[in-house]
Amino acid sequence: MPREPIIDTAPGKQLITLIVDGNSASAYSDFYNIRKVWCDGYPLIHDRMVTYGFLDDVWFKQEIKLSLFEMVTDIALKENDQYFYCALFALNELMPDEQIIQRPLGYGEKLLQLRERCKALIHEPNLARAWNGLLTKSRCLKPVEPDESYDTRIKDLML
Repeated sequence: MPREPIIDTAPGKQLITLIVDGNSASAYSDFYNIRKVWCDGYPLIHDRMVTYGFLDDVWFKQEIKLSLFEMVTDIALKENDQYFYCALFALNELMPDEQIIQRPLGYGEKLLQLRERCKALIHEPNLARAWNGLLTKSRCLKPVEPDESYDTRIKDLML
């Protein structure tokens, strides 16, 4: 009898409906905290011949991604080192990339702070790839007003 994929048995699924239907930031925070512990701080789950992201069983509409984006950015800034890669991975998953949207004020400064964290934790496997992917997606965020903290080219921020 075939075994079901590990991602199908991941904890926290009961919170997905609350996040989607209620657009609940606290439900997302709880969901993220459950999943980061479940994957032990490494967001890539290897299951036989398949690799899943620790959030691969969840898909959010653009509106929900936008409503959670600033909160998840703040989670990434405050996350402890053990779970930082999960936080960066989650931010990458929520980064709006389906259309160009307005960049939240202060995001450039937060991006620079995240870069410093990444540089300090560069020894983590695949962290540089996740960071560079986040930067590429950041191109979809258009500044509302000049943002001096973000006044550098994306390629100059890559690790």
